[in-house]
Amino acid sequence: MKKIFLLTLTFVMLGLNAQYLEMGNSLVNFGAGMGTYMGSGNGYSSAIPPLYFTYEYMINDKISVGPAAAYHTSKYEMSMPTGFGETLSVEYDFSYLHFGAVGNYHFYNEGNIDAYGGIILGYTKVSVDVSGSATDGDDNLSSSLTLDSSGFLYGAQVGGRYFFNDFLAFNLEVGYGISIVRGGLTIKF
Repeated sequence: MKKIFLLTLTFVMLGLNAQYLEMGNSLVNFGAGMGTYMGSGNGYSSAIPPLYFTYEYMINDKISVGPAAAYHTSKYEMSMPTGFGETLSVEYDFSYLHFGAVGNYHFYNEGNIDAYGGIILGYTKVSVDVSGSATDGDDNLSSSLTLDSSGFLYGAQVGGRYFFNDFLAFNLEVGYGISIVRGGLTIKF
């Protein structure tokens, strides 16, 4: 029984040898990330991890370009004594919408393996909702804070894909920008 299983597994693995990437291929990537550079640190918690989507078009055998989008949320909570026996609390709920362009250089794309490095450039829109006892009345803590950190998005990543067959792969990236680590699926067509 064990020999039959190993023999079957060997034939399946040999049959999964995908063709490497070439000019004209399209790649749709989607998944989730861990660790963010925005809304992280002491007092922050992640509500929705970075969810990402990219489309890449192979303009030649080594370079791919296309649009990218991601979304995640975080929360910051703090409380402070007033000195009059009361404690003021405030909660900030941040939403981050990232969109832009991604470009990758595929330095190894043979068989089932694709390894690449690249950049992402775009814009991040940050929305903030504030609540808590420190937000009551005309003279409140939240009205004195500027929370808009929308602006230019830039990042770099190094990643790889393992193709299970000619059209489906697992992808994993590390880098700077949207998240520290992200992984998901790639569909090639």
